[in-house]
Amino acid sequence: MAALCGARVSACRVEVDAPELPVLDGSAAQWVHAIDAAGVSRLAASSAGAANGNDVISLAAPVRVQEGESWAVAFPSSSLRYSVGIDFASHAPIGRQWASWAPKPDSPSGPGKLDAAGAAVAATRGGVGSFEVEVAPARTFALQEQLSALHAAGLIKGGSLENALVCDAERWLNGPLRFVNEPARHKLLDLIGDLALLGSCLPRAHIVAYRPSHRLNIRLAQAILKTSQL
Repeated sequence: MAALCGARVSACRVEVDAPELPVLDGSAAQWVHAIDAAGVSRLAASSAGAANGNDVISLAAPVRVQEGESWAVAFPSSSLRYSVGIDFASHAPIGRQWASWAPKPDSPSGPGKLDAAGAAVAATRGGVGSFEVEVAPARTFALQEQLSALHAAGLIKGGSLENALVCDAERWLNGPLRFVNEPARHKLLDLIGDLALLGSCLPRAHIVAYRPSHRLNIRLAQAILKTSQL
């Protein structure tokens, strides 16, 4: 969903022939590359409707959700921006990080090229600061001590050091990182993808999330949707 959002694809059909999507390298880079290879076309105004942003809503007041120490707020704004903060103070390789991204209103609709390793190449159509350069390559991450419990629960069956960053309390087990704040950027990627479910109901807002989860992101999306329907 984040790759589609970053590529400004508002109408598509997704077919899945397995219980879940492939994790690939743990980022959205290869999805962006595949969308670029397939090509993107612009819908006619009569058929695009709100999906192309003709009915972008504005917030009259902040929309907030919270779970324990985690929270997410959509602040009224003249443009769309996402910001995410994470706190893993007990794990020095991650620590406390922030990441932020705003779509470029004048950038091309299609994503840029990615090299074979999935790392973004800056000299592309999107340019420096674009989704495919700054957000898509950020990989998911895990703490080493959590892995055995996740495997025992039947989760992350396809997980490996090839598709997730893993760290203990002192170091990354499979660096180097693509960005100094790659974990925060991946959480940013998650937020963008989860809120993409709103489609044309995604408002002009500065969306700030602290220690977010998919559950929290979806709760924010539901709260925004409820507000837009009042």
